[in-house]
Amino acid sequence: NQGMSSIPYLTTEGDVLEFNTSEKACEPWGFFTNQRVTSPNGDGIVIGVNKGLLWVQLDKDEGASPLGNAKTYEDLLGMGCFVLDVPSPVPSGTQASHPQVPASLVSAEVEFGEYLIKRIDYHGKAVNIAMQNENGPCPLIAIANILALRGEISLDGGNRKRITVSNLCNIISNRLKFCAQKEEAEKLVERLPKLSEGLDVNCGFTSCDDFEKTEGTRILELLNIRMVHGWVVDPHEHPQVHAAVAHLRYDELTIELVSGGSGGGMDQVRDWLHSTGHQLTEYGLHHLTQSLADNEVVLFFRNYHFSTLTKVNGQLYNLVTDVGYGIERNVVWDLLSTVHGDSQFYSSDFQKSSEAVMHEIIATCTAIGWSTSVAETAFRALYKPGEGVDADQVVQYLVQHHPL
Repeated sequence: NQGMSSIPYLTTEGDVLEFNTSEKACEPWGFFTNQRVTSPNGDGIVIGVNKGLLWVQLDKDEGASPLGNAKTYEDLLGMGCFVLDVPSPVPSGTQASHPQVPASLVSAEVEFGEYLIKRIDYHGKAVNIAMQNENGPCPLIAIANILALRGEISLDGGNRKRITVSNLCNIISNRLKFCAQKEEAEKLVERLPKLSEGLDVNCGFTSCDDFEKTEGTRILELLNIRMVHGWVVDPHEHPQVHAAVAHLRYDELTIELVSGGSGGGMDQVRDWLHSTGHQLTEYGLHHLTQSLADNEVVLFFRNYHFSTLTKVNGQLYNLVTDVGYGIERNVVWDLLSTVHGDSQFYSSDFQKSSEAVMHEIIATCTAIGWSTSVAETAFRALYKPGEGVDADQVVQYLVQHHPL
């Protein structure tokens, strides 16, 4: 089983060659398997590496061909090659007789009950994290990733870069054996597989740490994992609501409301719950930011989902575990800075990802009058990994090379 690291593929010469599709193999070119790209010969999709060259399936061809003699990312940029925004499946003409790269390479090979493993850099150390292959609460993934980031466990997916639920549970159960309450831990190990489905949570509304204690939360305590949320009422802005919920958690409050309670600020509570259905308030966000220590890693509960949250230089970041970003090296963290904000992706070193910077700069350039493709070509001509590029530099480049 060669997994995702190698695939046979038809070439334009009629041969079937083996292509290395791993990130490591493609890294010198900065273009990766299944990315949609454009080149002087047309648009296509990256297949992989063979004989020291990067190969693509161009839309107009019946098989794969190399991207010239390019050996580096700079070579490709010099040729006028760059990544397009929208992925596209390989043309159907290649699939009748020979295997092809699926339209969604990552998700297509993740089977039920297993998770993709992605390697990231975390404070100078290489760490494997588990990615979530379908929508759902799955606290098990968040717990495993917290332990991995803290250096307490290692997630090894082998050659397939996959890890099963059972293997994940075994790794965490082995970690539980190191806690002081070994007898209690052994009993709770049986609950680990259920964490792949969810965790019953009953939170309070006056503190980001207020949760009812259950067997599930006890597992977190034994692993020394802190769970937090941001569904917290501001006592100054909503004093009546704060007073009404001060001694109630979600379950008790729901019973109170369903039974028809209306006195003691319950009408205001209903309004507050309706306006904070996203389960995060401005006060809660501030409370979280103040509560976490720098570089602390915690389990974050919101909208009945669980994620891995950390604080770096005073900012909160969620670990990105959507399998759709499994091959996106520069998308590792999602900044949590507003209640309703869109995703702002950051790289492993907590710098805004090159993709995010590129889109911001393109927006500036298109507002001035340049086309998206011209602006993106200029950005990629100036951008170098590890070095920054801003909108002024790109605009200046466009004024010189592509005057309006």
